[in-house]
Amino acid sequence: MYIDRIIDAKVSISKKDLSCPKGHLIGVKIIYDKEKRPAFRLFSEFSIDPVEFYTTRWVSIGEARKLMTDPANREALDKMEEIFSP
Repeated sequence: MYIDRIIDAKVSISKKDLSCPKGHLIGVKIIYDKEKRPAFRLFSEFSIDPVEFYTTRWVSIGEARKLMTDPANREALDKMEEIFSP
């Protein structure tokens, strides 16, 4: 994830590690060699909450809002809706 593409970060992106608002480490800062751009290398071994995400499928934003219980996920959905809605 390129650092110059992050808009309105809710956590510090100036540190060498990227953590979620709850403090869980989710990535580390790198320089992407091909383009010499600062970026975060995100870890892929996230622990998915099986209570909230017990199935995977495409749903509308309204349906997603009904399914989500975690405040950080709801905030991410709000941001996606703001960016991608016509």
